[in-house]
Amino acid sequence: MRSLRCWVIPLAFALLTGGCASVQVRDAVHHGALPWGLPSGQPLGRISVWPEVDWRPDQKEKPSREAMARTAIENTFQDFPHGRVTEIRPVAASSAASEQARLDEAKAAGVDTVVIVRVAELGPLLYLSIPVLWSTYSDVKFRLRVVSPASGEVLLDAERQRQVGGPFALRGTGPLTKELEIALREALGLPAR
Repeated sequence: MRSLRCWVIPLAFALLTGGCASVQVRDAVHHGALPWGLPSGQPLGRISVWPEVDWRPDQKEKPSREAMARTAIENTFQDFPHGRVTEIRPVAASSAASEQARLDEAKAAGVDTVVIVRVAELGPLLYLSIPVLWSTYSDVKFRLRVVSPASGEVLLDAERQRQVGGPFALRGTGPLTKELEIALREALGLPAR
């Protein structure tokens, strides 16, 4: 009996903690296409990146989530091949009301393209089922807009949600920065790093 317990307990632990991970991606494209490619291959010139957040009212740990989003966005745009990223602004709350004024400022400052990354979800999800099933996911959701301040033309407007995880998987906040970076790079048609 004792030898059976020595064999079953490690096996059960391995099954329960190993989990089965899968990747689910959902897109809603309002203008353009994902993965995104440059229209007519023209470089975007001087680029300003605007990280924004649009958290749900009960979002926990907002400052740490904003720091994760900032790191993922910086990593994505540090080697952006389609133009020269001149600035990545601080993370700010989403504000559609002030967007046109900010685009006018960008135009006056000589910015050719604005990339707005509006993060709406960056967190782990946990689902519990009876009798003994749990699933955890890394959940990343954002809206990506690429706009020309000079003409007002929207080159891309799309939303992406990427969930990684599954039954018996253990996923906390640790992988969220990398998951957001992967989702952004895939949406922008950039190679993986």
